[in-house]
Amino acid sequence: MGMLIAKDNLGFGMRSWRYGAVINDGVVEKWFEEEGYSDNCGDDPYGVSSPQNILANIDEKEPVAA
Repeated sequence: MGMLIAKDNLGFGMRSWRYGAVINDGVVEKWFEEEGYSDNCGDDPYGVSSPQNILANIDEKEPVAA
């Protein structure tokens, strides 16, 4: 996915940046990525990729290509 980052400043070490996706038959239809993607980001954002946000933005009638 190319989303691995260092979070040593928060005591996490290497981990995946927060993101979520709607995938249908192997095709990414929607992508939800937190802002600020970088190594040792000063905070750990969580909102765009939350399950509540993803579910609120699913519209089965109009899939969006990533």
